[in-house]
Amino acid sequence: MSGNVYEWCQDHYDDEYYKISPAVNPIGPDGGQERTIRGGSYQETRAALRTTHRVGAQEGVARDTIGFRVAMGAEGVAVGVERASASEAVKEEETVVEG
Repeated sequence: MSGNVYEWCQDHYDDEYYKISPAVNPIGPDGGQERTIRGGSYQETRAALRTTHRVGAQEGVARDTIGFRVAMGAEGVAVGVERASASEAVKEEETVVEG
């Protein structure tokens, strides 16, 4: 996602890191003075509105152009299987409780 607000990342920021990082799922440098924010914001130039755009920001800084995304792990989620609707999940729960 890009263009709404920058997204906080867990990675520390180092503008040289991606020149030497693994190509797949880089975890960021071991430490640093800043955390990575990515994706650009509504106040950025067109060139910065991409998910690969990364810059650093001091931890705890608050701006209307920085946010975060809530996510959860994929443990137990089967690939290619559609999830049940909320009402179906409730019916399954009720069946387990009753039975």
